[in-house]
Amino acid sequence: MTKRKMAVDVSEELARKGQEVREMTRDLDMLKIDVDVIDTMIRLRGAHGAPPVHEEAAEKPLEPEGE
Repeated sequence: MTKRKMAVDVSEELARKGQEVREMTRDLDMLKIDVDVIDTMIRLRGAHGAPPVHEEAAEKPLEPEGE
């Protein structure tokens, strides 16, 4: 009976953690939308916004050129 209770507790904890991850992912998606809207507004007003960044390029560190 104790093992079953522990399994239920672990399962409930994993479910809570999963829900937290989903909420954080949603928050990050909403933040990205906000940044994209701000960038679009800047571009529409004629100012230069930040150049589009691809996710793959953002993860790679910059390498010094010419060496």
